[in-house]
Amino acid sequence: MDRIRQREWNVRALIGQHIRVGPNRFRVPDLCVFSRDRAIEPVFSKPPLVLIEILSKDDSLQSMEDRIDDYLNFGLPNVWIIDPAKRRAWVCTRGHFEEPKERILALPASEIRIPLDSLFAELD
Repeated sequence: MDRIRQREWNVRALIGQHIRVGPNRFRVPDLCVFSRDRAIEPVFSKPPLVLIEILSKDDSLQSMEDRIDDYLNFGLPNVWIIDPAKRRAWVCTRGHFEEPKERILALPASEIRIPLDSLFAELD
């Protein structure tokens, strides 16, 4: 997510931000997107707008299930998984991973729309 879009959408994207998903449980997702109106905390205690996990070659969707459950139980409204090797993405809800319609990751009630073909073209 480039800086121009971050300003346009009034959001910030942070890599490797610690999140407290439970009283004694922490996660460090690949990317968090949150409103610019929100202060940056050393460890997030409230859910960001969207959280993105990027699969590495050793990851699988199944291996992500515990992490995704933690995020959803924490109250995250939007969790996305991106697989750059297979050029695929999923929107995660409790017990369900669904590929986005029209290959566009979209944040409900916002202007945030990320066409997967454009995203993956940047990797080439």
